[in-house]
Amino acid sequence: FLLLILILNCFQGGMNTAKIMEYMRVCGIVLVAELAADWIKHSFITKFNFIKSSTYPEYALILAGDLTGIGHEGIDLNHTHAVVKRLGFSQIPVVCVMLRFMYEAVRYAIVFSHGDTEYFFNTFAFWYSEGRWATLAGLMLGVFLLTLVTKIVLGFALLGVARKMLEGPAYVPPQEEKS
Repeated sequence: FLLLILILNCFQGGMNTAKIMEYMRVCGIVLVAELAADWIKHSFITKFNFIKSSTYPEYALILAGDLTGIGHEGIDLNHTHAVVKRLGFSQIPVVCVMLRFMYEAVRYAIVFSHGDTEYFFNTFAFWYSEGRWATLAGLMLGVFLLTLVTKIVLGFALLGVARKMLEGPAYVPPQEEKS
């Protein structure tokens, strides 16, 4: 979400490299604050609801089973949808918000560009106003393919981690002590 805000601000104009670096610093502070808030929140939830800390690894095993499809053999459901269903995360509203932000960003890019070379997205606004659709389409296709490859690689990495979790540590029999 913060990346979408950055893109919208860049397209609205007035963003130079120094301002972008300042924004990235603020994003880092927000990320650390979110991690701290979530840590404190989970601490209170587990303490006051008397949830043992062993619940988290058990839940991780359940999610690993959902991701690999173990436990869903008789159900005609894509195994990745089982994870989304369990977590309750819906992607469609996120995509709608992203598309709306990108529409606004392009609108501002056209309005604020006017050949200003200091403007961060001047090149994209120039291509759009000149009608260089093939260049813009190639750029959009490249970004799409980059995100698609990233999604596939992350999916395989998560699947590998889930399989290793389900296999568990190798059993090592205890050695007998010699006296």
